[in-house]
Amino acid sequence: MDELAKIDLLRERTGVGYKEAKIALDRVGGDVVQALILIEEERTSLDEDLQRKGRKILSEVKTIIK
Repeated sequence: MDELAKIDLLRERTGVGYKEAKIALDRVGGDVVQALILIEEERTSLDEDLQRKGRKILSEVKTIIK
């Protein structure tokens, strides 16, 4: 499978852009499965960070309202 086909597959499966797919693929030496795992792990980490920040903001808003 050529590089563009791998990038297209990553984009289709994960919804990332060309740049992010290419970076992930490069980071794992061209292994599509490992690139999928990497993207998934990074998204999970980002989601957890956003949830943590959201809870903090909500707590601060509640304090201000009180």
